[in-house]
Amino acid sequence: MTYDAWFGKTNASLMHLAFLQFRVVEYRTPLVRANNSGISTFIAATGEIMPGTRAGFFQKIVQRCDVCTPEKRSRYFNISDTFLYNADDCYWC
Repeated sequence: MTYDAWFGKTNASLMHLAFLQFRVVEYRTPLVRANNSGISTFIAATGEIMPGTRAGFFQKIVQRCDVCTPEKRSRYFNISDTFLYNADDCYWC
């Protein structure tokens, strides 16, 4: 669930959705986006917005969609950002 009301009816809500699609692909995890004022939709693990599931701005809607979670997760899901950290540069270690 997300709250995009402060964006109003601008393209910022669309950008927020686009960024979210990249995160879905990164983790290879489907997502159900419930938004109180922006765009609600179902996103497949491939980042594709499921056809017919996108609700527009400030629109009340009830939807149902089958979402499949892949058995195999992405490599990024398993290792995250660990390869970015260097022990010599780590100031909290």
